[in-house]
Amino acid sequence: MSYARPSLMLVAGSLLLGTVAAQAEPSVQLSDVRSALAEGEHVGTLRSGADCGTVADRGWSELMQQRVASELPAVFRDEVSKAGGLLLVDGAPLRAQAVLSKLDYQVCQAGAGTWQGSFAVQVSWELVSSASGQVVYQASTEGAFTQSAAQRLPAAHALREALAAAAHGLVTDQRFAAAFQAADVPRVALAR
Repeated sequence: MSYARPSLMLVAGSLLLGTVAAQAEPSVQLSDVRSALAEGEHVGTLRSGADCGTVADRGWSELMQQRVASELPAVFRDEVSKAGGLLLVDGAPLRAQAVLSKLDYQVCQAGAGTWQGSFAVQVSWELVSSASGQVVYQASTEGAFTQSAAQRLPAAHALREALAAAAHGLVTDQRFAAAFQAADVPRVALAR
């Protein structure tokens, strides 16, 4: 009697399951990104000049809304995956909704395209059951990114990092994980 064949089949099955799990989507997807900020509402200050003495106030704009709407789902997906996000075996994923409720940046443009300063955000989150439409979790998280020395780094990167910190705060919240258990969603752990 050979034990090699059943062992080989178990290894192959485990590898296949790991591959399927790694390719699956997180059991929660960010389905709606909005802003509570009004067009033109003050969201930051841009300083320039050798001593950062020239000051210009910045307001919320459609361009900023588009940037947040593209960045937030990407960082959310990344943070859920890094946290060992849960995967559905079958059925529709849970939906998350996010509202950017605060953006504050204080930036000083130095010479040659470099800058220093900080970005801070606050995001309100809701986790909604796809089956019932009921809100199963609500929270508000903050994120920030600071560049203390003048460097050549796109400001979009700083905003992305602040949003990622807010998403990280969400996915590491024990109440967020408990919402999955309360929703009784069939799931498997993400293969790493």
